Amino acid sequence: MTANNEKELGNAIRNDENTIEVKGDLARMIVRMRSMNLVLWCICLSLLALMVTAVLAAPGTLGMSGAAAMLAGTPVAGMMGTTTTISSVMIAVAGGGVGALNKIRDYRMEQITRTHIILHRR
Repeated sequence: MTANNEKELGNAIRNDENTIEVKGDLARMIVRMRSMNLVLWCICLSLLALMVTAVLAAPGTLGMSGAAAMLAGTPVAGMMGTTTTISSVMIAVAGGGVGALNKIRDYRMEQITRTHIILHRR
């Protein structure tokens, strides 16, 4: 399956696709996310969980949870970069939660070029 955006990637991960081809800027963001060491990843994942919860709760809180997302997102953006952080949240929302981000790290990654990767399920 080919994923051209965060929503398609989140859906592919949620559906446990065996092979996911990712191209463009999204591929570079996945490489950056996967290259983090385990300690930094755990810190980022916990803060991303707060951000995803705030995004999912936004309709019920009339947008007030946006402040919590901004607060949690600041250190993550410093570690991962702003665009990678935003993509991570979008992938997690489309994939059904932050567990989708952990699943990405469970896939074996084959890097074809800087902007083209293939994720193989182990």
